[in-house]
Amino acid sequence: MRSITTGLVCAVVCLCALSNPVCAQIQGMQLLPEGFGENPGIEAKADKILKDMCSYVGGLQQFSIEVESVFEIVLGSGQKVQFCSQGDVRLKRPNKLRVDRKGQFADVAFYYDGKSVTVFAKRKGYYATTPAPATLDETFDTARDDFGLVAPAADLFYSDAYDGLIKQAERGFFVGKNDVNGVMCNHLAFRGKSTDWQVWIQDGPKPLPMRYVLTAAGTPGAPQFEVSIRKWDTSPGLDDAGFRFVPAAGVHKIEFVKMREMAPSGAGGKQQ
Repeated sequence: MRSITTGLVCAVVCLCALSNPVCAQIQGMQLLPEGFGENPGIEAKADKILKDMCSYVGGLQQFSIEVESVFEIVLGSGQKVQFCSQGDVRLKRPNKLRVDRKGQFADVAFYYDGKSVTVFAKRKGYYATTPAPATLDETFDTARDDFGLVAPAADLFYSDAYDGLIKQAERGFFVGKNDVNGVMCNHLAFRGKSTDWQVWIQDGPKPLPMRYVLTAAGTPGAPQFEVSIRKWDTSPGLDDAGFRFVPAAGVHKIEFVKMREMAPSGAGGKQQ
């Protein structure tokens, strides 16, 4: 996913040129060589960095992270609007997950205790529970496919994330090294049939993902979704009790509705 459009880059450069003689030197600068990243296939360097990250994260038996997410929608006019949220993710293999996310439109908690998935809408005081598969990987898939629930950067947290990521990529390359929130990272970019994605991976012996950006290239306006990981704890000492939802007095249970049950059907309708 591109974090800023070419038009916006040009606007910023022009503004700099008007306001600062030093910035004027930026005009005409080519940020990347002509034809950069256009070679077919996956570059060996990018492939190795991605594989090392997936192996390292997949081998972590537990971790907690603090994240900031930006979700973008495209209006009918073509203008883009972004919505931000903050959250915490706690994961314990093979079958525990807790996600707390708070933003403009939601304040929700997701619990997976190895037997069931519960989503609690804190502002509304409602929760829903459904039986869940026995492993995290299966639960990631079920939560996404059946209920449209996706943990921030969940693509990177499967026990073997590499296979799922690389099979969607037709092209991939190493962009360069980049500082992300004070952490030097290797910046990789990949292109699939309908989705472009980028990942910034901490350089060195602990290749942790620090930023993940998706671009729906096949959707009009190419909306983006990005996750920045502000803090990693790879040995948090997580207690199993923290993954179990216990309803407080006054909250109300409702039923999950699967996405296919919400899709329109009949004449003129399409099943999703």
